[in-house]
Amino acid sequence: MFLSRASRLLLPILPVSRVRIPVFATAAKMSSDSSKSAFSSSPYSFPDVPAEGAIAKLSGVDAKDPKAVSESQWKTVLSPEEFHITREAGTEPKFSGKYDKFFKPGKYNCICCGADLFVSDDKFNSGCGWPAFSKSVDGDKNIIRIPDHSYGYERTEVRCKQCNAHLGHVFDDGPKETGERYCINSVAVNFLEKPE
Repeated sequence: MFLSRASRLLLPILPVSRVRIPVFATAAKMSSDSSKSAFSSSPYSFPDVPAEGAIAKLSGVDAKDPKAVSESQWKTVLSPEEFHITREAGTEPKFSGKYDKFFKPGKYNCICCGADLFVSDDKFNSGCGWPAFSKSVDGDKNIIRIPDHSYGYERTEVRCKQCNAHLGHVFDDGPKETGERYCINSVAVNFLEKPE
């Protein structure tokens, strides 16, 4: 929408940290049976083929033990941005990630090792500037939570349980169903679209 210069001047200026955006369930979430796992229900069944992460590009590395991959090996298969986010616990700038406002049906896997992390049924628009999910796959099957006291905040970091990649953080201000909001860096995940 185009606003005249005068209209823009009349708009109140609020710091972004004070703006609260309501959370709405997606149509897919409202219409699905939430008692079923997204992987067992027919609308979200995926072939039994593991997703490939960057680890698949390494020769002579056992993909079953991604924690054994050295930092120098990760550098050869990840872009500088991917390495910084996942291996050095970096954070991509707000609203810059390709999955922030992306809502196609599918699942999200670890960019490093390919572990299943999230499904689109649990993704919502939190307005925080990063992809947000109300829960992870199978109750944190592939997620570990670590207390994070950096920058003077009390937060909980989330990492991939299989390869220890930094994914983002989880907060207790999510939708009613779980009360949690996984705030995830787009760079840390790959998206696999739901087969037709």
